[in-house]
Amino acid sequence: MKKPFLLLEVLIALLLVSLCLIPLIRSPVENYRTEIRLLEKMEGERLANLSFAEVKEKLMKGEIPWEKLPAPGTKTASFSLPPIAIHIPGCKPKKIERSFTLRCDKKGEKEGLQGEITRMVKIGIIFTPQLSQKKKPGEYSYRCILQLRDRPVSEN
Repeated sequence: MKKPFLLLEVLIALLLVSLCLIPLIRSPVENYRTEIRLLEKMEGERLANLSFAEVKEKLMKGEIPWEKLPAPGTKTASFSLPPIAIHIPGCKPKKIERSFTLRCDKKGEKEGLQGEITRMVKIGIIFTPQLSQKKKPGEYSYRCILQLRDRPVSEN
């Protein structure tokens, strides 16, 4: 004679099955979250490089005049760049506000033999909201050498 399954036995079996499935499901979910975080970090690096290229282009075209560049030992206020959206598969597009600052070290300016002035400028790219967990949240730093060739000659 067969014993009928009791509700208690079925519940215990479901509990055992669910306890075995939790570790199998948790690992892929953690891997997915890690992958999304790393994709966002890579996208942040790509956007920082793109933003640096835009800033360099503005500097080379003269859209940021020499007078607005920081003097040695100073930092400029933030300049804004057009906002941009990042698209990561499986996530909603994220709108990123971009800006940058320029800073020149105290000894960052040199005068050449022909009177040209050369400055080493540090460009800080800032994203809001931040895209990765960095020491300075959301800031990527680049260095650029700028030269003023057509310097007015003072008459003595």
